[in-house]
Amino acid sequence: MKLLIFGAGGHSKVVADAAIEAGIDLAGFVDDRAAIDLFGNPVLSTIEEFTTDLRIEASKEENSVFDFIVAIGDNSRRKRIFDELVELGCHPVSVTHPSAHVSMNATIEDGAYVGAEAIVNPGAYVGENAIVNTRATVEHDCIVGANAFVAPHAVMCGESRIGEGALLGANATLGVGLSVGEWSRIGEGAVVKQDIPANSVATGVPAKVVDRPE
Repeated sequence: MKLLIFGAGGHSKVVADAAIEAGIDLAGFVDDRAAIDLFGNPVLSTIEEFTTDLRIEASKEENSVFDFIVAIGDNSRRKRIFDELVELGCHPVSVTHPSAHVSMNATIEDGAYVGAEAIVNPGAYVGENAIVNTRATVEHDCIVGANAFVAPHAVMCGESRIGEGALLGANATLGVGLSVGEWSRIGEGAVVKQDIPANSVATGVPAKVVDRPE
């Protein structure tokens, strides 16, 4: 398998390094910074040029299926690119750093990333295109929604849940059985002791909602 990585920023370096450590061959990168070369692999084109070419090929009924992961930290942008590539028939691949511990009874969906020394325990579910970053802990029976992001050293205690597109910030803790709604953001170091509604921002110890749509 040769893996194409979308993104060439800081997070893509982390994902590429994990892929190489896992024995995955890289085909290259696709990013708007076309002059960058990472780990001896070129940035092949911009994202817009690449997807435009795919659409042209699709219109001619040509097949250009390839394995990819979107290595972009911004959840909304990562989702947009992921959805477009899947729509065009491309195959998302998950990448797990060899030093991570992922239970054989956990589920990691396509396109997800599990970082170095992260822990994903039995019964946990990590949705497609989600990120469980360096040394993060996803305890037993937790749910990480599609396109969500568990940042470095963040901890999800047992049976907790973060919804689609949510962010649990670095060193934050989500208490047992609690939930963070879709597209909400939990600040760095926060301790969540109650459910957080969708589309909110919560910070502090204990975490309190500081911003939400009316």
